[in-house]
Amino acid sequence: HEAQLRKQNSDLMNKVRNSTGRDEKALTPEVERARQAVAEQSARDKANHEAMLRKQNSDLYNKVKTAVGRDEKALTPEEQAFRNEVQRKAAEDKRLKELEMAQHRMELRDK
Repeated sequence: HEAQLRKQNSDLMNKVRNSTGRDEKALTPEVERARQAVAEQSARDKANHEAMLRKQNSDLYNKVKTAVGRDEKALTPEEQAFRNEVQRKAAEDKRLKELEMAQHRMELRDK
């Protein structure tokens, strides 16, 4: 039985080694060329897109780097002075309120 299996295996291996012909799953040369052309065009498109992005980024970087002028979010001197005055008044009001509370606590303790 084992000899018979070896013989069948040997015959099958010889058949496989000596077989020639086209693999039915292989693509035709025309399809292969078309796929190659699409891949090459895709690579060119990608390179062009990346070059465009690099240029846009460079232009934007240079624009930001060379920008000069007042930040639109900055306060004018008048606005800053008004803000400082409001903060000063708020701090003074808070200090007076704390003094009143301390005095009230002392009066309650003395009773």
